[in-house]
Amino acid sequence: MAPAQRCPLCRQTFFCGRGHVYSRKHQRQLKEALERLLPQVEAARKAIRAAQVERYVPEHERCCWCLCCGCEVREHLSHGNLTVLYGGLLEHLASPEHKKATNKFWWENKAEIQMKEKFLVTPQDYVRKEAFISFSGATPPWMIQDEYIGGNQEIGPSYEEFLKEKEKQKLKKLPPDRVGANFDHSSRTSAGWLPSFGRVWNNGRRWQSRHQFKTEAAAMKKQSHTEKS
Repeated sequence: MAPAQRCPLCRQTFFCGRGHVYSRKHQRQLKEALERLLPQVEAARKAIRAAQVERYVPEHERCCWCLCCGCEVREHLSHGNLTVLYGGLLEHLASPEHKKATNKFWWENKAEIQMKEKFLVTPQDYVRKEAFISFSGATPPWMIQDEYIGGNQEIGPSYEEFLKEKEKQKLKKLPPDRVGANFDHSSRTSAGWLPSFGRVWNNGRRWQSRHQFKTEAAAMKKQSHTEKS
């Protein structure tokens, strides 16, 4: 007898091995589950052609369940008082992790292969949506749409500023004394440049670097003590 397995879609234990995924009940449950997710995915895919930014409201925090990945995903992408509608779901659908999980889900559950592309967003489409939104010829959606001064003056952050601020918020969560935290990414370096992390790249034996470090540390300590006294 095949070992007992549990189907999360049918919410039952079965003993018929791989044959269960071909059963009428499993295919019906699979179709219904995909149809529940499809409207949100289709709305997100439409946002590629016509992205929309709104003032933040608590409803923008809602999540949807990604059946393929087995996890909750934020539908929208919010920062400050602005929300990119379906930005969170689009970001998830375009991720390589989602594509890998979707391929596995389709294979394990024997879903209709023609439907799989509806639940994926290519990185090219996602980049095309970002390239920018800001220059559609109509009112730029990355600006606060209902506030203008002097008729044509745009109010609110640009999309580029939005991404920069989002990246800053990510960096704030990292340790401030991490390796490379103070590195100037705007500086130009030659092809042969290597960082210096505690004399890792120094020539010579390891004990020589250690001895040099201790000597310099003692000198700095002595200098600091002299300055204080």
